[in-house]
Amino acid sequence: MAHAGALPYAYAHLGLRAPVFCTVPVARLAQLMLYDQFLARRAAEDFELHTLGGTIWRISKDTEDIVYAVGFNHREERILGRTVLETAVVRPAVLVADAGTAAVAAVKRKQRDAALVDGISSALGEGGSVLLPVDTGGRVLELLAHLEHVWGAMGWAHPVLVATGESYSMVECAKGMLEWLNPDTARQFDASRTSPFNFKYIRLCHSVEEVEETPGPKDVRFPVVSVSMSARVPLEGEELREYEEQQRQQQQLAMDAARGGQGDAEAEAEQGGGEDAEGGRRRGRGGRGAVDEYGEVVDAEGLAAVVEQMRGPIRPTASGLEAAGVDMAALAEAEDALALMERPSRVRVEHVTVQVNCAIRFVDYEGLADGRSVRTMLAHVQPLKLILVHGTAEGTAAMQQQALAGICSECVAHGRGRASTSRQTLPPSR
Repeated sequence: MAHAGALPYAYAHLGLRAPVFCTVPVARLAQLMLYDQFLARRAAEDFELHTLGGTIWRISKDTEDIVYAVGFNHREERILGRTVLETAVVRPAVLVADAGTAAVAAVKRKQRDAALVDGISSALGEGGSVLLPVDTGGRVLELLAHLEHVWGAMGWAHPVLVATGESYSMVECAKGMLEWLNPDTARQFDASRTSPFNFKYIRLCHSVEEVEETPGPKDVRFPVVSVSMSARVPLEGEELREYEEQQRQQQQLAMDAARGGQGDAEAEAEQGGGEDAEGGRRRGRGGRGAVDEYGEVVDAEGLAAVVEQMRGPIRPTASGLEAAGVDMAALAEAEDALALMERPSRVRVEHVTVQVNCAIRFVDYEGLADGRSVRTMLAHVQPLKLILVHGTAEGTAAMQQQALAGICSECVAHGRGRASTSRQTLPPSR
């Protein structure tokens, strides 16, 4: 979401029309993640709308290079290989780098994995369940690959559930992009022809109900969504009348715009006469149907008759559904939900106090280079100008000071609503 979350909003509301470049995994997985976030949030609130890994972009103009390198990792992982920034780029004119982890200390992968396994083991051993909030199509793949290995080695019987509407699509999408994996994993696939995403111990779920139906302790991965208590309810009374009036006004504006664009031919049709280019009679005002939100004329009566005719012969009866073994309660609940989606509705938010009895542990699986490693890589690259983004005020200021001490002669630090530029004359390199 940190890299692609605002893209739909920028296109819809900010007038963005520039081409967008990204790698194939980011394009596919970001699309799934955005769609899953939309479904989760649309059900809970009215709104308008770090994926798999970092990508280094180099823009060359004559003899100068502009390099964009954020969200990268200097370590190799199970799914992805390490970055090659320090060997791929030498003294670019401008380097845009990430200061978001400036204050983060390095932790060995074995220590990180051991902390995660210890937390899961202690919770499951006490009869509890484990909930891990994760993204939909990015770092969760690294996490699932690790848990698949752990469950196979430990022989645990507790299920691992991935609860997201796009879980199946996410895994299938990852199976088709094995060429982006780190070299060791790719070689293992070439030798065994077994995808690392053919999970044996992990079950993909599409709803909270599927998770609740699974008995006993469990390890669950949910996408990160709002935890406020909210529900979508139909509009009633004055709210419904205001909504209908707004819809009527919008339809009237669309009708007026359509009439104005048709010129004299429309004026002639409004008076009830005239022929079109093919010699057919045009209907006047009295024969026109309703106008939908796109300005198209809809023959509501004719459409209703056709729909009713199609439904009539094949519409099942309640007794027939029961005889076929259909769960009538579940069917009624689904029909009510569908009816609510079709009716004008709003989100009702309730503020409640919830008693949560759980232990909280933090394990960093973001997969980003720590502050010291970032500074080391910047020292190898030696840019002429450095631009720092995504960092806190304290972390960015510290990295800016260190960069001017021996990495570059100009450093621009960007933050939310602020930008500062510092320059320093460096002695000539030997």
